[in-house]
Amino acid sequence: MDSSPRSRLFELKIVTPKPNRLAIERSALLGRIFRDNDPASVVIFQAPAGHGKTSLMLQVEQLCREQDFFTCWISLDESDNEVRRLMSYFQSRLNSHFQSLPRNSPDSNE
Repeated sequence: MDSSPRSRLFELKIVTPKPNRLAIERSALLGRIFRDNDPASVVIFQAPAGHGKTSLMLQVEQLCREQDFFTCWISLDESDNEVRRLMSYFQSRLNSHFQSLPRNSPDSNE
């Protein structure tokens, strides 16, 4: 396993943060996000730092997992402005997901 600073930074970009056990459940926002039950929807969270975007996303992720939706976490910042870099994050997350599936899973294509 590569332990270079670049490799470590890449790993940090694709790891889901630990939830804050004191986070406030955002029931009203969760209801709005899931009201149409449309898995193809895109939701954008925009707010200043410290307004609960990460906590809300972790709650969304938990609800998605409970409904057996595939989720992945990718943390982006202003340095992630190249398509190749963004796609490498997605590819890494998809590879991890499909490697973790049981061999006889309908999603495993085997």
